[in-house]
Amino acid sequence: MFWTESFCNLSTDGQQTVTDIVPWKSMEKTCGLIFLAQTEYVIFMYTKNQEIVFEKANLGTNIHSLCAFPHDGSLNIIYCDEMETYITKKIFGSEQLEHDIFVNQYFLCFQVFKEKLLALTPAKVLLERSLILDFTEDMDQEQEEFVELNCNMLSNTEEIVDKICEDSKILQKLDLELQAEEDKNQRLNLYAHQKKFQYQPKMNVKHIAGKVFLSADFANIFPKNSWVYLNLINDGKKVTCGKLIKEFETVLEMLIPEEFISDSLDITVDLVTHTNEGQPWCLIKNCLKDSPPKKKKEGLKLNKISFIESKLATLRKLQSEDCLDIEKLSEIKKSVRKEINNS
Repeated sequence: MFWTESFCNLSTDGQQTVTDIVPWKSMEKTCGLIFLAQTEYVIFMYTKNQEIVFEKANLGTNIHSLCAFPHDGSLNIIYCDEMETYITKKIFGSEQLEHDIFVNQYFLCFQVFKEKLLALTPAKVLLERSLILDFTEDMDQEQEEFVELNCNMLSNTEEIVDKICEDSKILQKLDLELQAEEDKNQRLNLYAHQKKFQYQPKMNVKHIAGKVFLSADFANIFPKNSWVYLNLINDGKKVTCGKLIKEFETVLEMLIPEEFISDSLDITVDLVTHTNEGQPWCLIKNCLKDSPPKKKKEGLKLNKISFIESKLATLRKLQSEDCLDIEKLSEIKKSVRKEINNS
């Protein structure tokens, strides 16, 4: 074919091996190809006036990695050897390369992706640059803007700090009010659902100066800012002791009247989640419920089952041999009973 002959005529010798083919694109369409070989030369292939055009250029070094993209009527080329990186521009129709820039940095490979240039460093760090490069600036230099400080910049800072402190106090106050409302809503929700707490308080009876006192220790189970009431009921009479719940555990201590000391004494606990002057209290009567009894372990352990099965096998064997008597049966029964009781 004609274009194959043209390509071979442009190579340094007819047997030169192509090591890589790099396309360049514009508007997501491939516009041309760059053929790389194990020399300093590359061959550009593109179309012009509905014909395939081949052009050769000397990049001056053995190319390790290369990528290209069109910009402003020319082809921008970024390539590197095994030590350094170069940036150049090719004008179509000429073998001359313009604006050759040297960068003292090595990259493993380049890739053009969605109008971005991706470069992989030897440390496996992926860098991203815009394709619209400024060729008067090295790739490895970052442009930083510095603002010179002077004393005038510190004027009126005290007023700004005072304003910030004032606003922070207002914000803190609003935050406390919000927390109080959230706490109130939580306690009202407990009352609406008549929440029961599965808990058994620690109760102790103390004898002090000939008097009997009851102490009830409630761990941190009730919501803060609610009231807990301990009630003693006996023969239709009732004695109550209440306390506001703070952040930590709540302990109630109350005197047990002498006439209340009997076997018929009943103790209950009520919870008031919210109080408001002139309005009914949000009361949860008998707010505690007993913990469910612990379920006994169902079934027997495998070693117990094996033991019983062995005794059954012994019984069957004695019965088949007609050697079973009351004494042997009693021994087997005692051993089985002892093993089960130890489980």
